[in-house]
Amino acid sequence: MQREVAIAVLLAILLARMPNVAAQYFKLENILLEVYENGITSVRMEFKVFRNFILNVTLIGEVLEEIGLIVEDENGFPLYYNLTDKGISVYVVDASEVHITYYTQTLTSMNNGVWRLEYSSEYNVSVILPEGSTILDMSTVPLQIDLSGEKPIFLMPAGEQYIEYTIPIYVTSSVTTTQETETTSSSRLTTSTLNETTTTSTTTAPSTTSWSTINETQTTSTKGKGENTTSETTQTSTSETSGSTKTEVKTTNRSEEEEATGFPWIIILSTIILLTVVGGIVIYLTRRRKIGVLRSEEILVLEAIKKRGGRCYQYEIASEIGLPKTTLWRILRRLERMGYLEIRKVRGYNYLILK
Repeated sequence: MQREVAIAVLLAILLARMPNVAAQYFKLENILLEVYENGITSVRMEFKVFRNFILNVTLIGEVLEEIGLIVEDENGFPLYYNLTDKGISVYVVDASEVHITYYTQTLTSMNNGVWRLEYSSEYNVSVILPEGSTILDMSTVPLQIDLSGEKPIFLMPAGEQYIEYTIPIYVTSSVTTTQETETTSSSRLTTSTLNETTTTSTTTAPSTTSWSTINETQTTSTKGKGENTTSETTQTSTSETSGSTKTEVKTTNRSEEEEATGFPWIIILSTIILLTVVGGIVIYLTRRRKIGVLRSEEILVLEAIKKRGGRCYQYEIASEIGLPKTTLWRILRRLERMGYLEIRKVRGYNYLILK
């Protein structure tokens, strides 16, 4: 009798612990939703894992297929996964962390200028809204609020949540300087007036104007013993028409005015040529420096991709290069940062494209 009771108690303990066995394999570190001004939301989930197993995760929103989904470990090495109707299954092998990143458009909507973020999660979620957002309504009080930065951050509790907000609309306008416009108009008017005055004085018939007085005054100043002499000559023309009306005509030297106006263009043209030459030298030296830092194994990787038409999967060159998967992945990531290639996720595998 005592033996049967002991067995029943042991079975009860085992049944009570079975639902928590899977939870002991991993621990959720963080779920972050960052909402952008166009409504697209970035979702990032971070888990700590303690053994090799299959991690089943329910995704928040539908994955935006144009951008795709990234699943990697703590070293940035991709992990194999499988999308299901309920979420994603990640095959954890020799990893201590699992990072899941993707984008979605199904969490936000806008009505009459008011945005609404709505989601459901069994865990607490950190939400980052666009810069300058004004909160209009919330489903519940946040666990934490951080308004110290440019973007508001809220830690929302688990469950079905929503946040309604508005974002400012920035209008860019070009301002024209009134002073410059008036100065340009004034200079054009002055030039036009001078031209008309010169033409009028030249084409006037001698019979309509009687030149009565021409005064020439010459002033001579002598300094020292007659070594330095300065002469000034002033000529005044006075005309009388139907009474005693006096008109003074001044002539402007056009050649000097045009020369003064054209001078800044020479400086601008020289500056443009100098900047072009300096920019070309900088680009040339940058490219030489970029090529010079390539290592031998990185050159082998680039040549292997080039042999296959500049596009191939990572596993296609893995056997040819003969490097461990982790080392090869780090080389590919470094080449991507340097701008030599692009890494895309195609059907769960890394697809390499030379630039």
